[in-house]
Amino acid sequence: MYKFVEKHTAGGVNNTNYITVRDKIINEEQYVLQEHEKHQPIIEFYFHELVRRQTKRNRIFDIVISMLGLIFLVVLFPIIAIGIKLSTSESVILRRKCIGYRGTEFLQYKFRTARNEEDDDNPNQLNAHHGNNKQDVFPFGQFLKKVGFDKLPQLINVLKGEMNLVGPYAYSDGWTNYFNSIFRDFYKRYSMRPGITGLAQAKKHNVDNKDITTMRDLLACDIEYMKMKKKMGDIILFLKSIGAFF
Repeated sequence: MYKFVEKHTAGGVNNTNYITVRDKIINEEQYVLQEHEKHQPIIEFYFHELVRRQTKRNRIFDIVISMLGLIFLVVLFPIIAIGIKLSTSESVILRRKCIGYRGTEFLQYKFRTARNEEDDDNPNQLNAHHGNNKQDVFPFGQFLKKVGFDKLPQLINVLKGEMNLVGPYAYSDGWTNYFNSIFRDFYKRYSMRPGITGLAQAKKHNVDNKDITTMRDLLACDIEYMKMKKKMGDIILFLKSIGAFF
């Protein structure tokens, strides 16, 4: 079983002590280059090897499914927008600053499912060690989350090349930095684009739960997925994830 190295910061979250995902990637690439010049063997699990594996993923599948899904989104959008506006005066579409491939930032789109949902993107607003999520999720938002419709706008992110249909869950920059400071290998999730769904969802893990124990299990799923070599694996996981919603 994969071994995690955890580092808990005393006194809660301290943004000034964070080493970003991007910094860790650059540091490792410099180390790998130095070892290569010394003709030293490089272990398989280094970041650059994970990146090489992901280039073999089926991008055509992502594009075709996303285009078909956007047709579905156009049909449902008026109904979903009305349901959200009847529940809250806030915006229908939530734009979250997330960390993606190789530690780069991008704006992720999703339907709003809770009031003051932006608070969930900041570890300072929630108690991460106990998973104390105080979001005011409204009933229609609960329905959207249950059937996975809240993620439909992320099909735009897929077409833009910022996300895959299947991959690690996309966290905001705040949570990424927080977990990156706790788990030594957390940054290796970013050897590929994040996904709308993934192995964790197929195994029915709650990706919205941000306590340390749950995050350890989610990271194990991400690492297991990154080591998969079969292109058909994405299609199988995608179908399993859809089934997990119902």
